[in-house]
Amino acid sequence: MLWVNVVFAFPTARWYAHLGPGAWTITELKALLRQAMPRLAERTATNAIM
Repeated sequence: MLWVNVVFAFPTARWYAHLGPGAWTITELKALLRQAMPRLAERTATNAIM
């Protein structure tokens, strides 16, 4: 239940939940997140992934 609330409340969590199955490195996830949300600062993208 908590994860569902997080996904609805935070755009970065929603983005992650919709990536689908797969295995990514942290670097790949940061690049994908910055592509999906280009207005995010580098530090914000890093914090979102961590």
